[in-house]
Amino acid sequence: MENIVTFPPLRDLKSMITLPIKWLSVDLEYCRDELDRKFCVTEIAFYDIYAKHEVFRTYVKPKDNFLLSRRMQEKGISINDINSSPTMEELDQLLRTFLPSCILVFWNAENDLRHYPKLKTYSYGTRCAMKRYSERHGPYNFDWGTHKFLKLKDVAIEEGFVLEENERFHQALTDARATGYIWDILDKETLPSPIPLDLVLREDVEKLLLESQTLIADFKEEEKEDPIPF
Repeated sequence: MENIVTFPPLRDLKSMITLPIKWLSVDLEYCRDELDRKFCVTEIAFYDIYAKHEVFRTYVKPKDNFLLSRRMQEKGISINDINSSPTMEELDQLLRTFLPSCILVFWNAENDLRHYPKLKTYSYGTRCAMKRYSERHGPYNFDWGTHKFLKLKDVAIEEGFVLEENERFHQALTDARATGYIWDILDKETLPSPIPLDLVLREDVEKLLLESQTLIADFKEEEKEDPIPF
């Protein structure tokens, strides 16, 4: 006798909502702790690759005491900007709510996930634009048998990425936008062209119908001109 699978009562089944997967490019910026022993996340930004708009950006207050780098000071970031920002714990509460339906695209996924590994846990999946681009366009290293990784700024400039007014590289939103720009280019280079939904193109059907109607009309005219002799 076959095993009979018993389903639970309907009242015990929980409803679910499925969401479309979004592709977000993400960039993290860092500072060092005051002992100069580790990097701390101080800025993060998410950019919708295909809708082409900012999703979220914020400074982050590190848990440890930190030092502002020269680069951060040149960008006009102050200690007060960082101290008045959400903590990593507060950021976690937000990201775990909307990242499960997102695939995150980093420029250097290995480095960023090493400093913020929870992003891989929260998101639907992660991708590395640097590896994808370098495997296709990076110079080949014969000694190691691999392609050399390239810097985001160099690739973005090479591919025609345009900075907006008062924008510079090594800002989270700018680098996220540049990463999304390059990923979109790679899609166009490598993904197959979309297949038409119709098995037969509409214009081909209309052409065939027109030709058949013409043939039928011609045949009827011939019958009128040459009637059957019996």
